[in-house]
Amino acid sequence: MRRLIEAWQRLRSIGRRGELDAGLDDEIRFHIDQQTERYLRAGLTPDEARRQAQIRFGGLDRTVESTRDQFRAVAIEDFLRDLRHGARALLRAPGFTTVATLTLALGIGATTAMFSVVNGVLLRPLPYPDQERLVELVHRYEGDRLLGSPAVYFGYRDHSRTFDAVGLWDWDSSPVTVTGGGEPESVRSVEVTHDVLGMLGATPVLGRSFRSDDDVPGAAPTAVISHAYWQRRFGGASPIGQTLVVNGIAREIVGVLPESFRFFDYPADIVLPMPLVRAEAGFLQGDGRGLARLKPGVTLEQANADVQRMLPLLNAEDPDIPARSLRTTSAGGLALFLELVGIYGLVSYAVAQRRREIGIRLALGAGHGAVRRLFVRNALVLVAAGVGLGLPAAAVLTRLMTSQLFGVSPLDPAMHLGVVLLLGVAAGLAAYVAARRASSLDPVEVLKGVE
Repeated sequence: MRRLIEAWQRLRSIGRRGELDAGLDDEIRFHIDQQTERYLRAGLTPDEARRQAQIRFGGLDRTVESTRDQFRAVAIEDFLRDLRHGARALLRAPGFTTVATLTLALGIGATTAMFSVVNGVLLRPLPYPDQERLVELVHRYEGDRLLGSPAVYFGYRDHSRTFDAVGLWDWDSSPVTVTGGGEPESVRSVEVTHDVLGMLGATPVLGRSFRSDDDVPGAAPTAVISHAYWQRRFGGASPIGQTLVVNGIAREIVGVLPESFRFFDYPADIVLPMPLVRAEAGFLQGDGRGLARLKPGVTLEQANADVQRMLPLLNAEDPDIPARSLRTTSAGGLALFLELVGIYGLVSYAVAQRRREIGIRLALGAGHGAVRRLFVRNALVLVAAGVGLGLPAAAVLTRLMTSQLFGVSPLDPAMHLGVVLLLGVAAGLAAYVAARRASSLDPVEVLKGVE
């Protein structure tokens, strides 16, 4: 218990240095005055009594320092002092500090973004049944990457021997306007062929899913809504058979999706059927995303071979890489490696620029540990600045790469912050190794100019 009380008193002393020093000085003067009074009563002159009291008490400055150390958090205060010194040293070298901080920030941001992609497409399983059988249909034509198209949908649906279902869907970043049954509002929507919701295991909790006659040209306009939109718009009352006017078209609500269902990582309150005109379908239209489900036991290699057989039927001109799995790979490990190499090199360079200063410090009696600690804490200030800028950089790059390029959800805020902090710790360790190695110098060799 006594140790806990002492530790608490030391922590309370942080930031109260002036107040504690004033109290300590008063306490020491009180004891010296008391001893002086005793010597005066013993018959000594006032000057001799004061001198003898100070001799008995010991050196004043030394006593003050040793007593102060008993009441303050020495390690924490010294650490904060070194950090302030490191910040001032970095401000005296604005060019190096700017380059190093931006390098760290971009490295942390890029690595966090790539980890988000890896988490979205590799580590976190897709929330759909038989996910290992789901593939996205992607083609390349004259060097361009082509997504799904009506021709792909019709051709693969009619001629494939390896897919047991083929679908096409499209997501528009612009919201649709909904009227009828309440106040007008703008909501997100997706368009799908009738196969898509079934492939993703979206069995409606109310009503039905789309049928094959819902996405043919001229069919009666219908819609399926999300569980959240049902609760928000209709307050839990059954919406089946009710009408929503979507962008001026009256649509009958035929189903409500399960509460747990998410359409990949695209927020959609309304799902609309995608009517396709077969006679107008072109392979190079690239209007949508092709989705297919492999037959049981069929591999992706077998599906690719089957697609190659079907390509002439689609009137395509030498496309390659005809299909790929929804899972992909990432360069997140490379980004992290480059970040750590970068901070190691920057800190090593900074220490090398101050070799002569290090030599003089060592020659004047500073220990290697003190010099090493100085540069390590300078590097930690640099890393802290990089992490501070890396947080917004990571947020921007993560949103760009996950939503715009790969179509996956970014990390949740807590995990996002945790990844950035872990990267900061890794950068700090790289900085520590660089500073420790580069500052272990022989002062004689340095001052002689010997490398």
